[in-house]
Formats: sequence, structure tokens, C-alpha cells
Amino acid sequence: MVIKPFLQSREWAQFQESLGRKVFWLDGVLLVQMPLRLGESYLYSPRCPIKVFSQEFLKQLKKLKKRRHIFLRVEPDLLGSQPPTSVLEFKKLDFDLQPNKTLILDLTKSGDRLLADMHPKTRYNIRLAEKHGVKIKKGEEYFDDFWRLMQSTAERDGIYPFPKNHYQQQLIVTDDFRTELWVAEYEKEIIAANLVNFYGDTVTYLHGASSDKYRNVMSTYLLQWEQIKTGGKRGFEKYDFWGFDEERWPGVSRFKKGFGGEVVEYAGAYDLVWNRGWYWAYKIAKKLL
Repeated sequence: MVIKPFLQSREWAQFQESLGRKVFWLDGVLLVQMPLRLGESYLYSPRCPIKVFSQEFLKQLKKLKKRRHIFLRVEPDLLGSQPPTSVLEFKKLDFDLQPNKTLILDLTKSGDRLLADMHPKTRYNIRLAEKHGVKIKKGEEYFDDFWRLMQSTAERDGIYPFPKNHYQQQLIVTDDFRTELWVAEYEKEIIAANLVNFYGDTVTYLHGASSDKYRNVMSTYLLQWEQIKTGGKRGFEKYDFWGFDEERWPGVSRFKKGFGGEVVEYAGAYDLVWNRGWYWAYKIAKKLL
């Protein structure tokens, strides 16, 4: 059985609709309509199967092309830097919307083996957090704490967070799909929080935020470790740290690398252009913003 990434799930389509975006299903592939100015739009398919490059699939796309879509953007669920040979009609991009590189932990290993494969400093910090009495909890009732910490983290690191609703709408729980809010508590205060997805055979660490306060208790290390252990106990096979780049995000990548795992790279993002005039106008506008 082929296990779809969570970005191709019915629940992720539901999340996209909650943000006001239209979604389409074509031969089992999720396509999200991404709005642009002046009533234009493009179609986007994250972590999609490689059949999107086939002539058969492109023929089926013709009925959607009649709508006001400037181009199709795909990020195939394909490892490696070489695209399929049938990608000739697509334009390879020099950026990705989803993380192009990530770090994957093998959850089929025992807890002892996972600990042994970690960097010694990471193991030490996990034990330190336990010694300090950091408590790990989960539940949607901590969302306001998550948002407070996300705003603080964004200001500290100079990044732009998504709107509050974007994170809140991700908290979907069904029989097969769970996005949970995990938090670390110290001295009766929530000092770290993560959004974690459980779907298919993979646990995915989506978003994380932490406080400057009590950084010496190393709560983020214990928080990750409890998420990892829970994934293994629930029968998941992989833990995806969801983004790894030692040049762009040296501190975060160093933190993730301490847990062990294997760095994997996806084939990248590709555009199939239907309206070249609007497409170049879109690219110029993106550079000016």
C-alpha cells in the first residue's frame, strides 16, 4: 500500500478550505487553488505523486486549465535532485514552498538505540530537563500559550509567523489524522510548544516556539524526545523534523541534528506555465515585494 504524505490527505484539503482556498482532486492528487491579485490564481500540489509529470495526468488537467489558473506548481514526493525524464514541460524552480531538505529519524529503533544515536549533548540536555522537573503535556487548551510563544519566537528570530488562524485550523483530529499541540511546562508556566502531525507512517514536527525565560532547563529537548517516544509507541515508523538547512537555519538545524537521523533531500519544485504573460508579471511582482 502506498502511504500518502499528510500534505496529500483529505484532512489537509479540509485545512486548506478552512483558509478560504478552493481544492480539487484529480486522479487522487490534491490540487490547491492559490489566489493571486486581479482575480488570477495558480494550482499547487505539495508532496504529490510523480504521476503529475505524466502526459496522461496533464491531459486530465485540461478541464481545470479553463479556469483562471496561470500555472501549476508541484513539489513531488520524490527524493534526490534528479527529476523524472518526463518533466520536460516543467520549469525547475530555485526555491521550494515546503522544506527541500529534512531530517528523518527511524522510529522502528528501540528507545535505547535512539538515545545512543544522539549527540551526547542532546542526551545530556534531555536528562537535564527531566532533572529540573519539566512536565510535558498536550491539548488544544494550550493554544493561546502556543500563539504567545510563537509571537515571541518570531520577534526574537526575525521571522514572520503565519496568522493565528493558520495554526489554529491545523488542529484537526480524525481516526487517521492527528495534529496535536504539545507543550513543556516549568514552574507552572508554559515555556515551549510544538504542533505535531501523526499521519500514515510518519510523525511530523510542523511548528515550534519557545520562551527566552528558563532556557537553561532545556525544555525543548525533552519536548522533542517525548514526541519521538510517543510516535514509536503508536506504531509510526518515521519522525520528520520538517526542515533542515545548516546554512539558512544553523541553530535550528544543529538542534535537530543532535537527535540523530538521516538528512534527505527532495527533488524540488516545478512550474508548468499556461499563461506566460501573467506568469512573468507574477515573477516580477514577487521580486518587488
